[in-house]
Amino acid sequence: MAKLEDVEDMDVSTDGFGFAAGSNDMLLRLDPSTKTWELLPGFGAGWDFESVDYLDGSAGNIAAAGGQGLILTTDNGNTWNEIADSPAGIHTIKIISANHIIAVTDADAFRWQNNVWSPLNIAAPVAIKGAFILDD
Repeated sequence: MAKLEDVEDMDVSTDGFGFAAGSNDMLLRLDPSTKTWELLPGFGAGWDFESVDYLDGSAGNIAAAGGQGLILTTDNGNTWNEIADSPAGIHTIKIISANHIIAVTDADAFRWQNNVWSPLNIAAPVAIKGAFILDD
């Protein structure tokens, strides 16, 4: 399991569900009944994920992973869909709901809500390397 050395981020909730993501197209899902991690099929060759977030209370169904773009699952990680027009260079994401996500990139923070991306115009004087998002 050398691939596990590439984990960049994980999100585990008190409800026992969790996801992890990383470089080399690595996605993992935590099974709360066995408390073990399952390696999921990757999204596509060349994807590197820096951030993953699980929507607490969604029974393991809703999670997103970001890096060169943003992908979202609404079926416990069985399938992932790329969010159209997502910004590149995503370092941090926060899921507010299945159709509302905040993403922090090299240059700005963005809100994806109801399939529309909007910049938050944080006007950082240097490249952003990460963030901690408390709420919407």
